[in-house]
Amino acid sequence: MSDDEVPKLQSISGRPILPGEATPKMGPLAQNHSLVVTTEASRWQGCPACRKPFATGDFVTLVALGPGDDPAERARAREGRPYNSLAIPVHWACSTGEET
Repeated sequence: MSDDEVPKLQSISGRPILPGEATPKMGPLAQNHSLVVTTEASRWQGCPACRKPFATGDFVTLVALGPGDDPAERARAREGRPYNSLAIPVHWACSTGEET
């Protein structure tokens, strides 16, 4: 895959999203969304910032972490080229401070 074919997260302005930056606001989460806690066993899968579970009606965003353990993606990152990033969901308010 060439660099031109590598999918990139992009902001609304079209510039690449850097590690630690949030993607656009998404939501509200529907009751059947995979992030919404439905059982006690899935409570650990909540927001890593506030440690609260995701609930119906929440707004979320994805925070890019970096290239993970993929050697090719790590090489692209080191060279300053676009790369595929691992991302985690967090509450919109946890990422931006903005209340929803």
